[in-house]
Amino acid sequence: MTLGTTAYYTLLLGPFLAQVVLLALQVGAYRRHGHASFLILAAGSAFGILVLMLPFTYRWWYGEGMPLSMPWYVSLAAVLMIQVVLAIWGVISLFRSYAELASAARTSPETPNNRWRVP
Repeated sequence: MTLGTTAYYTLLLGPFLAQVVLLALQVGAYRRHGHASFLILAAGSAFGILVLMLPFTYRWWYGEGMPLSMPWYVSLAAVLMIQVVLAIWGVISLFRSYAELASAARTSPETPNNRWRVP
């Protein structure tokens, strides 16, 4: 395997594995908490996986060195834009939810649960 091939697969597999881990965490959080922001973020991660895998699949199917055609680039750009919108929307939704929880905790007379803090 050449250095270029190693770099190609590293650049492909690194972000792919990160997206898969994020997707698993987001689906797990949605199952536990049922908050829509986790579902939106999971959808964004799924689109991110598509963006990463479609060019690789195309090159694998049609052989090494086959360049992507213009319709493929346009399709990838559309999927990427969907992923970006979902990611930003999901993070905004999650931050708003956290702000509401933090506000409610500030006004609550109960002692907060600080188990996550290091002593």
